[in-house]
Amino acid sequence: MTLTHDLSGKEVIARVEYSEMRRAFVASYVPPLAGVYQMLALVDGTEVPRSFSYLGTQVAAGAANASLCSVSGVGVGTSGSVTLGLPAPFVVLARDSRGNLRNGGGDLFEASASLVAALPGDDGLHAPLGHYLRASGYVDRGDGTYDLQWLPDKAGLY
Repeated sequence: MTLTHDLSGKEVIARVEYSEMRRAFVASYVPPLAGVYQMLALVDGTEVPRSFSYLGTQVAAGAANASLCSVSGVGVGTSGSVTLGLPAPFVVLARDSRGNLRNGGGDLFEASASLVAALPGDDGLHAPLGHYLRASGYVDRGDGTYDLQWLPDKAGLY
């Protein structure tokens, strides 16, 4: 039995075993991508007919994995500076442990910024100065992206 991902065309081979308890063949597979898969089952080289109502198998992305999520916006990383006392918006893009975009929303994110001082040398290391800000304005767009903002209340490098 194979399943083919609608968008990428990637095929997944299912493991098929006979279950004495169910008195039927049972297939199992691990889809590498979220999305819709089309199933093709063959017995002795002949396609097994599917129900007329079969539109595909929907595979959802897994839970958000912080190490694969990304953040973008003014003042994030090296993307420019923000103005003291004005909200600085940014966007979190959620991905699961396989790198699939989370397409449904519902994830909870917390973000903070800390005021830092550059350490001597040219290695980009910074020491926290003990002043922290929590992000606010959390908006779940329902598509795996989240709007947040922080409000810098002291001048300096965060």
